[in-house]
Amino acid sequence: MSIIVSLIALFIFALFDYFGYTYFYFLSKVKLYRVLQGVFQATLTILCLLFGGIKAAIIFNLLWWTWSADWIFYLYCLIFNFRGNRRDWLQPFRGYVRWAFWTPVGLTQLLFKGKEKVRISENEYKKHYRIIKPAALIIQSVIGAVLSVLVYYYL
Repeated sequence: MSIIVSLIALFIFALFDYFGYTYFYFLSKVKLYRVLQGVFQATLTILCLLFGGIKAAIIFNLLWWTWSADWIFYLYCLIFNFRGNRRDWLQPFRGYVRWAFWTPVGLTQLLFKGKEKVRISENEYKKHYRIIKPAALIIQSVIGAVLSVLVYYYL
């Protein structure tokens, strides 16, 4: 039961993220959305605890942390096309994902390599999170799924 609760929470979170991020992005209020997103994730975690126990809460957050919710987000881009973002569904495969810095791969890059200097004009540079390649995102998600199964069976 805990795995089902976790997956339902993951798909609900990704749906909230899809519509919420897209809506707030067009309002230029992404920072406000990030606060709402954190509150929503915490609420879903509590609901996972209530309906599926500690395993469900751990599995939900483990899958989220290893980018599974983001894969679902991009699936929703393909399905819904809210605000014309269907073209975004291939973003993870284009090889310029910088926004996954909070995942295990992103945090490892940040810890060992720091931020990357990116040229924004002839004499001006800005530090950005490093690009995470599509293969690393996929491997990370597979590891998250395997760890989730281990949590389900052995915790």
